[in-house]
Amino acid sequence: MRIGSALFVLACTAMVLPRFSPGGEDGADTEAAILKDDLRKLQGRWELIFKAQGRTVRSVQAIDGNKSTVTRYDEKGAVLEAHTADFTLSISGRTKVFTYSNYEVTAGPAKGKRRSQRSYVYRLDGDSFFEVRGVLVDQSEPIAVNHWRRMKERVAARVPKGLQGGLR
Repeated sequence: MRIGSALFVLACTAMVLPRFSPGGEDGADTEAAILKDDLRKLQGRWELIFKAQGRTVRSVQAIDGNKSTVTRYDEKGAVLEAHTADFTLSISGRTKVFTYSNYEVTAGPAKGKRRSQRSYVYRLDGDSFFEVRGVLVDQSEPIAVNHWRRMKERVAARVPKGLQGGLR
């Protein structure tokens, strides 16, 4: 990535991060309330579609409490890989951080593989969940921004009692 592109990504990240007044009991209470609200907003299913090695990959992330399950599918709907992880949310200065641990691959060629704890910057904006990887001090990975979109839950159609035996 060119240095200009990297600086642009960092500048955009800084502009969209919320502003906090650090320190003090009120600051800690405010941070706790923000994180509790973010955890509530994260619950449910999220979708990310991207190109990898010349093919389209669809990822679905299900978040239940502090547990994340991600399943990646190919164009035909076959499972390529799945993993689970526990996670915590925190605030460091003016940055929101998503940290996952107990990561384990549960399906695919690397099944059984475990990964050490990792973190990334995150942002929630309505039905969008952004991951910004590679910008924290101890990260040497390339900068990447992933844009997850909330999946609309399908509601089962309600069939009136008189029609439960089927339509004629």
